[in-house]
Amino acid sequence: FMGYMWYTTVGVGTPPVQFNVTVDTGSSDFVVPRVNCTSCYSSIFYDPSASSSSEQIPCSTTAFVCATCKFESCASSVDYGGSIEEDFVLVRERMAVGTVLVNGIVGADYNLSMGSGRLRG
Repeated sequence: FMGYMWYTTVGVGTPPVQFNVTVDTGSSDFVVPRVNCTSCYSSIFYDPSASSSSEQIPCSTTAFVCATCKFESCASSVDYGGSIEEDFVLVRERMAVGTVLVNGIVGADYNLSMGSGRLRG
């Protein structure tokens, strides 16, 4: 509805880390803050190395367009209209919403910038 935001909890990884997220039907990206992201405004972080179901996507993959390579993984960035830009690595991971389990691609955010100044992560 106009003026409302819909929220849900998504479990990411094995064991799952619970993230409260805004449901955004206008985006195909699912990005969560990665451990050691000092510019991410969160108290909950995803650590791919702590999840038994995470699978690193190598920089040499042909399945995705890798803008760069970070932490030995395929990495990319998204600019949301110049006000927010985030840099993330791509990880194949298990996710759960309630009892629905899926294997998909998670963006693990390692750097976030707001406005015109670039924050370091």
